Amino acid sequence: MNISYISYTQLVTYLRCGRWYQFKYVDKIALPTPSGIVLGRAVHAGIETNYKNKLETGEDLPIDSLLDAYNDSFEETALEVDVWELPKEREKDLGYKLLKAYHPKISKTVKPILVEEEEWINDPELKLNVIVKKDVETKDSIIDIKTISRLPETIPFDYELQLAMYSLYTGKRKVQLHALGKKHLKAKVLHKEFNDEELSSFREVLKQAVRGIRAGVFLPTGVNHKWACAFCEYGKLGLCEFWREK
Repeated sequence: MNISYISYTQLVTYLRCGRWYQFKYVDKIALPTPSGIVLGRAVHAGIETNYKNKLETGEDLPIDSLLDAYNDSFEETALEVDVWELPKEREKDLGYKLLKAYHPKISKTVKPILVEEEEWINDPELKLNVIVKKDVETKDSIIDIKTISRLPETIPFDYELQLAMYSLYTGKRKVQLHALGKKHLKAKVLHKEFNDEELSSFREVLKQAVRGIRAGVFLPTGVNHKWACAFCEYGKLGLCEFWREK
């Protein structure tokens, strides 16, 4: 199978489960929009609005401006959702509370030089483009913003993988994860500085994944490891014979 580009989302999907990757990127089977996506996108839209303004003016917006951007994004994306995990208004209220937790404490510490920029960076050895989608870039760091269930003590593996990709291809060793936790309605900043060995290890993972995709190797994780199945909507729809519910 020929691929001319790869993103973090494609990479992490392949590493979670080859069959999952096949359904999504080879067979291109579309799935309904999950309700959790609405909250994440909308919170992101509120924060993005502030940092884009700060890029131009040097000043943070008042919280009401973030909440307005959040509301507009939430209502627009909500039109794509058929089934809500939580009642819609309850889900929406979580986002208001998360932005109020994030903005006064964290926004003032960020001095952006780029906001929401996507780069396609050519990798001549892999013979493809690597897609780098930066939420925020400062003078010395790459920042990624995530709305997640619980606030972690350290950067979770999936997100560290994403930041390693961005670090490797931008040359910036320092990264930050801005995590907004839905369970306790709090926000925190997690820092990491990658070393040469870590980035070399990530590059090897990326090379092997690209090799596997090009060879058409799409092994199902669910044969021996059921954890990935818990997140896979294709299995829940009955499309994968290897899917394990428990």
